[in-house]
Amino acid sequence: MAPEKASAQEVFASWRGFVCHRGYHDLKHPENSLTAFEAAISRGYAFETDVHLSKDGALLLSHDSSLLRLTGKEGIIEELTLEEIEDHYRLPDGSALPTLGELFSLWGEKCPMVLELKPYGGDELSLAKAVSLFLGEHLKDASKLVLISFSEKALAPFLGGRINLGLLIGEKEDAFYFHRHSHDIKPWDFLDVYVGLLPLPMFQSYRKKGKPILSWTIRDERDFKKAKRYSDSLTLEEVDSSKPKEEREEDPFLHDFLLSPKA
Repeated sequence: MAPEKASAQEVFASWRGFVCHRGYHDLKHPENSLTAFEAAISRGYAFETDVHLSKDGALLLSHDSSLLRLTGKEGIIEELTLEEIEDHYRLPDGSALPTLGELFSLWGEKCPMVLELKPYGGDELSLAKAVSLFLGEHLKDASKLVLISFSEKALAPFLGGRINLGLLIGEKEDAFYFHRHSHDIKPWDFLDVYVGLLPLPMFQSYRKKGKPILSWTIRDERDFKKAKRYSDSLTLEEVDSSKPKEEREEDPFLHDFLLSPKA
């Protein structure tokens, strides 16, 4: 008999109250790299990453579909094969883009993971199918993983399964859509809301109905305080204490928070 699905409240209650955006990344550990994931896993921190589907069906981890920002070379993940990406593209530390399989081997379900489905060019269902097949073979404890996406179409194939699902809300247009279509607390187990939109009554009403809200992305103490008040778990951006203060957007408060024994 399959284990009963844990509620989103139960899942987030076991977390430490925050999520590391794109892994625990800094100058030495590029975002969404195996070293950034290892930095989070070794500390027991929940972390977030983004999954894309390559031209030949490989599941690759990167925030952007475009490879230019992080590798310095033009290219779209969904328009390239895994071999082409491995042969011609490197992250700033010289490593290759990790696959979901590589991450799972490293992760070992030692800490919570937030996996964002990143569709491109209408591949929502193909991406969902590939991720679903992968998780069916490799995920043992569904309480250690949640799925998020801006795309309801990408999330829909997972409805009725054992994994908690969260709809991302990032723009006022997303919020208006949510409100206009009278989305109630179903079918999603939680929402993942941009910090600037958290105080909107519709989201606080959602919380009062017993459904949790994650917040993203926290870069300074002001946003931290807002997110602590209006959400149930916070997604924190990278804060590299080795950078001169004038060269970083984030407030050093966040780095201090992560290093605190209370975190």
